[in-house]
Amino acid sequence: MANYRSKYSQVTRELTDISMDYLNKELFKKKNIKRSTINHYQLSLLNYHELHTKPINEQLTIYLNEQQTNKRINERILYYDLMEYREHLINKNYSNNTINSLITKIKAILSYFYVDVPKLPEVQLKQEYGTTYLDLPTHKELKEICLKVDLLTRSIILFMSSSGTALNETTQLKVIDFLKGCNEYLIEPIKEDNLKQSISHLKGKHNIVPLIALKRIKTNKQYYTLCSPEASYLIIENLNSRENLKLNDKLFNIGRRGIEERFKKINKDNGYGKVKYYAKFRSHTLRKFNASNLTLSSEQIDLIQGRGKTKLHETYIKTNWEQLKSDYIEALPSILIFDNWGHSYNKNRIDLKEYPLGLANEINIYYDLTQKGVLTNKQFDLVKNRLLKNIIN
Repeated sequence: MANYRSKYSQVTRELTDISMDYLNKELFKKKNIKRSTINHYQLSLLNYHELHTKPINEQLTIYLNEQQTNKRINERILYYDLMEYREHLINKNYSNNTINSLITKIKAILSYFYVDVPKLPEVQLKQEYGTTYLDLPTHKELKEICLKVDLLTRSIILFMSSSGTALNETTQLKVIDFLKGCNEYLIEPIKEDNLKQSISHLKGKHNIVPLIALKRIKTNKQYYTLCSPEASYLIIENLNSRENLKLNDKLFNIGRRGIEERFKKINKDNGYGKVKYYAKFRSHTLRKFNASNLTLSSEQIDLIQGRGKTKLHETYIKTNWEQLKSDYIEALPSILIFDNWGHSYNKNRIDLKEYPLGLANEINIYYDLTQKGVLTNKQFDLVKNRLLKNIIN
């Protein structure tokens, strides 16, 4: 991508009326497009310019003038230009997703300037390997990784794997966002002058499942997410270790590039290699791990990962976040990485010798969560009875 950016800077000097500066002001700001997406628009324009050497404004003039004729849309210059453009991308050996994305980007620019964009005929792209559940890191692998890395990296991994939060949102979280999510576990409201006391009060607690307000950068959508008590435990440990902490400081005192570099090193050190085009261990894999393992409905997983609902759905169906939190807590065993986090405690586990080992282990995980205060005794009894009823039936 770096080479494309340097080449693109040369190309932009050749563009006249419709430069990237113009597009930044007129198109991208109006659409509230993030930086990485703008880079993709740049790559799309670069490829288009490689094929059609005229400046983009001249190309647009040709397309708009031809619209005034009686030519059918699939007989116009634009139709053949887009067909040639697609062939050009295929020959460059881009992935199918990248080819479709780059074509969509150039179509969006053309449409913005009132060019009628033709529908292209379907084309058979190369068969690509589709990732499966087996390509995701396992609970055991995540545990082994966490045991090798520092406190900050471990807290980020457990937060992202238990909440499914994307990297952009993870790096934008502030201390106050997390502490507001922990409000029910605090004695008094959070203020700048009692920040250290608030963190000290939370330190060592095993039952914190915060409900954190976020905004999805990609869609500008407000939503809530939740993370596991083992992630909260480590986040609080990390906050407690930081000097001169302020409420508006970043929750994780590291940037996007820093996390990417750490994850790249983890992938290399563990010999994970690549799955398709990407490293096996990366931020998006943790998001997939969450979605693929968390035993909630697809709709509930979409909610905590910030994926949007239809306008009609949002208008009439309001999410009961407290109920979702309760369901999330019940589903926690499916995404917990460690059997025991924090200090030791007296388990007094239940003897379930007459039941299959898997069921006994599952019930005892819920029992441990009850001991830590994540579940109430009533919630534990309901879960245990449901599990026992299922095995009897």
